[in-house]
Amino acid sequence: MTYKPATGKTGNSKPRIMTAETETIRTAGYVDLATDEVHAIVDDAVAKSAPLGAVVVGSLEEDLVRPQGGVSRGGESTIGNFLGDVALWQGDLTAGADFGVINPGGIRADLLAGEVTYREVFNVAPFGNTMATLDLTGEQVDLMLEQQFGIETNGVWAPRTGDHPTLRLGLSHNVKYVFDPTAPIGDRVSDIFIDNAEVAPLGTYAVASNAFLLAGGDAFSVFKSGENLTGGPVDLDSLIEFFRLHSTPSVPVDYAQGSTGLHLSDTLVGGTTVTASIYSLSFTNTEPKPATVDLYVNGTLVGPGLTVDNVVAPTVPATATTPAIPGTQKTDETGRATAVFTVPAGVTPENAVVRIVTDDGTTDITF
Repeated sequence: MTYKPATGKTGNSKPRIMTAETETIRTAGYVDLATDEVHAIVDDAVAKSAPLGAVVVGSLEEDLVRPQGGVSRGGESTIGNFLGDVALWQGDLTAGADFGVINPGGIRADLLAGEVTYREVFNVAPFGNTMATLDLTGEQVDLMLEQQFGIETNGVWAPRTGDHPTLRLGLSHNVKYVFDPTAPIGDRVSDIFIDNAEVAPLGTYAVASNAFLLAGGDAFSVFKSGENLTGGPVDLDSLIEFFRLHSTPSVPVDYAQGSTGLHLSDTLVGGTTVTASIYSLSFTNTEPKPATVDLYVNGTLVGPGLTVDNVVAPTVPATATTPAIPGTQKTDETGRATAVFTVPAGVTPENAVVRIVTDDGTTDITF
């Protein structure tokens, strides 16, 4: 195909199949458009934007960072939870939101302690997404969390593939949930709480986020079935306003964990011996880490002072003779502990109540 700029017309546009085996395919050569004139325009824009980017918009008490400095999108992070809080704050102002959420791919940089500039905030949220709210049922909230681990199409689940087998959503701190990383994809999440109340399957919950995610971005298709979409400001403007209003003198960092992993080797029946594998007790970057965790069943301490393994372990690939060893590098499983215990007398699957609490209080959930 040819194009004539003078006339705006194309030529030789009759379609035909061309293969390398039958003829030489000519391609246009590389044209370097980065001329001195273009460089001058870019340099001028950079110079003019520098003082604007240096404007201080707020202050942070401590660092807000991504999982492993952005290497992973599968782990819970302080900056993800913080942006979930900001989404909730903004959504509550515009439409009375119940919780906030942010997609991990929308977080493009960390924010370090001290003064925060316009440039630094822009680097975190450079896409110009608008904020919005959407109503989901409790059942859809559960599906949203399940879609962190896999992709659902017409009820059929498939694992997420590529560099990000888990996309751990950033959630506002009023959301907690329990999941079993060993369960089948699509059936991992068991207990969900918003403002310490268990989510009701038929209840309605207003979620605040950016328009990209609420349109079903990153294969979170559940949002396409939401209702009552309400718009809001640009995410960057919202984030700057949050810093302006809450830097008194600095925005604090909340290290509370929203997700807790638990796998039980058997159902909880009084007198039986059960192994509990606990996951997701710590962040994966520079944040403080818990040293121990306590496990309770119906008020009885069955796993006292369990040592928490905070190592971020890479997955060991399978070989011809050994299976793969799952790691925690790109999942939400870092911070592991194990307990083997006898279930207290009188406990049944129907009345069992489990509490998991770390020594630093960053995880404290009862379900």
